[in-house]
Amino acid sequence: MSKKKEAKAMTMRMVIEMADNGIIIRNPDCEDDVTLALEKGQRIDNIDKSDEYKAVGKRVLDWLMNIVLGESSPTEIIVTGFDLTVESRCTGRNRL
Repeated sequence: MSKKKEAKAMTMRMVIEMADNGIIIRNPDCEDDVTLALEKGQRIDNIDKSDEYKAVGKRVLDWLMNIVLGESSPTEIIVTGFDLTVESRCTGRNRL
């Protein structure tokens, strides 16, 4: 059985801001890279957040396929998957 090979790790940075009607996804390394995802439906307990889920997932998958996979040399490794580590830190302001 062949040994598992790994390419160098890469990092994607993303700031997800909570808004009254959805989320704002910002790239802290490029101020022009901003995505807005709005909630569907009314402000009730059963809020449809599918657009927000799709926006975050799309951002991550696009990065994996276009940047991480795009920079792996096809002669070095046959890519069969990705190992992800997610680190998060809550930010905000003082309550009034």
